[in-house]
Amino acid sequence: MGNCVSGFKRQTSSTVGIKQREIFIAVVGVDDAGKTTVIKALNGDSLDGVLPTVGFNRFDLKFKKLKITVYDLGGDVRIRDIWSSYYAEIFGIIYVINAAEQRRMTENKTLLLNMIKDVNMQGKPILLLLNKQDKPGALDEVDAAEQLDLSNAVNRYKSPCRVETCSALKGTGKDCDPPMRHGFNWLLEQIENKYSEMEARVTAAVTELKARQAKERQERMARIRAKQEAEEAAEANAEQETSIDATSAALENGSAKHFRNRVLPFEPLPQIKEEGNNTSPYRDPFLSTSSAQLNGGRKNSRTSSSSLGVGQVPHLPPISPPQSLQRRLPSMNNLSVTASVVPISAHS
Repeated sequence: MGNCVSGFKRQTSSTVGIKQREIFIAVVGVDDAGKTTVIKALNGDSLDGVLPTVGFNRFDLKFKKLKITVYDLGGDVRIRDIWSSYYAEIFGIIYVINAAEQRRMTENKTLLLNMIKDVNMQGKPILLLLNKQDKPGALDEVDAAEQLDLSNAVNRYKSPCRVETCSALKGTGKDCDPPMRHGFNWLLEQIENKYSEMEARVTAAVTELKARQAKERQERMARIRAKQEAEEAAEANAEQETSIDATSAALENGSAKHFRNRVLPFEPLPQIKEEGNNTSPYRDPFLSTSSAQLNGGRKNSRTSSSSLGVGQVPHLPPISPPQSLQRRLPSMNNLSVTASVVPISAHS
């Protein structure tokens, strides 16, 4: 490509009208590896005031028929989990290592292996840049590959890999470090050679990823709703129990005393009126209609009963049923009722 940025621009002008292929590349690595500086150097940007990446940055590059989107993913331990979220849609990856910081090689080995064996990364090209070669003690390709056990990992998961030593601070644009430029050219060639195959793979993976993310969002929202409903139900139950407890306490402490000290007035039943009074609520409906007939007989019986001695039984006249019942029950026309009085002992 000649040089980084100028090569992009010259080649783009000669391919006007040709449909550009769109590819996505990610740049990852632990914090302080120089990832953002590498991208800026390749893109021809100023290297002054480069700050650590929090989250991610996006850079857009153009070369020949390629429209390149580069994701600069932060390397802090708290945000490394986002790396795998980009594996489905990228065509290749650049892993940057601070070669002068040997104490972190074990950490890099673990991260690199986890990346290579991810199902969405297997078989995709990997460019490994051993950055900061301008610092003393920086590892070369052989030592770094050995400490990272790189050969076994890439062969096992069939991932094309190239290792380059570089110093991103050497220059930018056409003055960028040649090994870094050569490595980037190699990565683009690997993608171009299998573009159709990789594009289909990326499209399928992204579709699956979006469906899974949508399902996870729905499940998460369902869990949130269920939790809210459970909390509301628990709160309602707590309020009800509080109300019941308050009522019980009020009854025990105050209202109960009121009820205990309250005397309900006695309301006697109405006195039974004499049988001759038709307004009595206790008169026998069977006898009420014939009470007029009985007045004379009862008067005589009362008069005679006063002269009875102990043990004597007064004789009561027969009682006839009402005319209405006589019509309904002809067989009762000759019915007579005789009252018996039990003698009362004089010694009782």
